[in-house]
Parts: sequence; C-alpha cells; structure tokens
Amino acid sequence: MKQVRAVFLTKGNILGPIDTGGLQCSRRNYQLLCRIFGEEQVQVGILTEDPAAVRERPRVRFFRNDGRPLRVYGNYLRGRDRISAALGRELEAFVNGLDPELLFLDGSSYCGWTRKVKPTVKIMVFCHNIEKNYIWDWVRRQNPLFLPRFFTVWRNEGRLVRQADYVVCLNERDGRSLERLYGRKPDLQMPISLTDAYDPAQAAREEGSGRLLFVGSYFAPNVEGLRWFCRQVMPHIPWSLDVVGKDMERLRPELAGPRVSVLGTVPELAPYYYRAEAVVMPIPFGSGMKVKTAEALEGYQVQDLPGVRQCGTAEEFIRALTDFRREPSRRMIPEHRQRFLDLYETGAQEERLRALLEPKGGRPL
Repeated sequence: MKQVRAVFLTKGNILGPIDTGGLQCSRRNYQLLCRIFGEEQVQVGILTEDPAAVRERPRVRFFRNDGRPLRVYGNYLRGRDRISAALGRELEAFVNGLDPELLFLDGSSYCGWTRKVKPTVKIMVFCHNIEKNYIWDWVRRQNPLFLPRFFTVWRNEGRLVRQADYVVCLNERDGRSLERLYGRKPDLQMPISLTDAYDPAQAAREEGSGRLLFVGSYFAPNVEGLRWFCRQVMPHIPWSLDVVGKDMERLRPELAGPRVSVLGTVPELAPYYYRAEAVVMPIPFGSGMKVKTAEALEGYQVQDLPGVRQCGTAEEFIRALTDFRREPSRRMIPEHRQRFLDLYETGAQEERLRALLEPKGGRPL
C-alpha cells in the first residue's frame, strides 16, 4: 500500500488561524480528504509568500512562492498566474515523487505544470471561484492593470479543468459558467459547509437586540459593499450594525458611528451570530459562495425560505429590514436549520465526495 494516497495542494495556510471564508473552505476540503483516505495517507502542499512560514512538518510541505509585485506581474505577462516556471517544476517533482492516487488542487489556477503529472495520478480541481469571472470583476471595478492576469487566468483555468479527471464547483451558477466558458460540466457541486455547532441554550439566552451583523474580511468586495450599505441603507433603517472580520478595523475611522460598531478582527464569531437578529450581505461582485451566508443560515438554495430576502438596491434593503424589524424576533427559523443540516453540514458533503471517488463496493479510487 502506498504511504501517500492523496496530495492536497493549496495556496492558503490551512494550518494557521482560519480567519477568512476561503481558508475555512480549504480546511474543510482537506478534512474531507482525511476522512475518506485517512489522515496518515494525505500529504499537504502549501504555497506561501511568507518566507517565515516555510518549515518542515509531518505530512506537510511548504513551497516558497515569490510574491514581490514585479515578479508576480512578470509571471502574468509570461502566462503564469503567480507561479513561476521554477516553482512549477518543483511542484511537478513533488507530486510525481509521491506518486499518489489523487492530486486535489484546491483552486483552479495552477498553471501548466499539471500536464506533466504522471498519467496514473487522478486530478481533482476544486473551483472556489470561476477565476476568469472573478478576475474580470477586478479589472472592471478595481484596476485595469489586472488585465494581463485576466488573460493568464482564462487560459490556464480552461486548460486545467479540461485536463482534470474530476471538477468540483460550489453551486449551479458556477457550474453553468464552467460549461459555458470551457465546455466542461462539473462532476460534483459541493457547496461550502460547516460542522454543526449550534447551541440552543446559548441562543435562548439572547434577547432581541435590534442588531444586524456583517461578517467579512478586508478585501475589495466586502469593503465596497459595506461602505455602500453604511452610506445608503443605515441612515434609513431602525437597526444597529456590528461589523466583524479580519482587518476590518481598518475601516473604523471611516464607518464607525452611534449605530455602527466596527469590531474588526475578533477571536470568535459565535457570540456575534447569537446576538444578531439578522445578517446582511451587501456583496457587489465576486463568484463562488460566501461563507457568511452558510454561517447565518450567493449560491445557496435559500430563496424559498422564510426570513430570506434578496435585495439589489438600497430601497429594497430598506424595505426588507424595516418590515423585518416589525416582526417578532426569532432566534432560529426551523426551516433554515433543516436546510443547513440537509445541504450545508459537512457530513452531508463527505457522503457526496466519497460517492464520487469510491466505486461501488470498493475503496476510494
């Protein structure tokens, strides 16, 4: 039996603090592989731009990814998305040397080195976003200097998903984009999921607070959406707002006020979810799925549930939140919890991934 049956390759340090939604999803993916193959038979490779993070750990290999702006932009111009030719050769040797049964690529942007992986190694690509769409939003809304990266991502993502033995995306919308752009249907839709940690006793201790909650780290879609919400919606509704998320304290001088508390980085999110009466997600662009949606329980099957409103304008947000404020406070809507347990609890996703990898009556692959 091989010492390593699966290699999990990611660009996020899943061994450190999990302070973004993307990292939370990446760690979930790693944990699913460990459940299916066994932790001792899963080797992790982590690409990092932090030299201090490069160290040896059991079943973990760190790869130094040069993040200096000129090097990164040079890679874009050469058709490589943040992965140099030298790093590509290092990753190729790493995977082929282990000769696993499965290479799990945690993301759809790994450049052309994967074409040199041994043909006996099955490749699974997990699409956190449709990167071509995601980077195009950055070009349109942030900076046209992202244009070289856009063309690089489009080219490399297409090659990778066509080469892969398995492609997994988050939701139906991303699946449709995958097929339209690259002519490849996903083999599995596996939404972001969480391990059930709901405490009814703690929820019962909280009284109606009149507080909204926004959760998100400091990156462009979250920042742009929150600024818009505070300026266009908050002055017109009878709510207070808590803002939590990694580095969001950077917005405190700009947005904090009598009814807006910008808490930023916090050690634990649960207390803020328990005390909030509603969660708001004014995200203007991006693809994939928002972890904050699952925790509150774009891309989730919730449109038919009570207490969920999709708003596209300030007026729609104002109307929905004003109406909701008049309703009796409900800490838990049973239909929400059941939908979470059926579709977005991690155990349900393990069963679906296992069914894809396991032939009937056999072990994975």
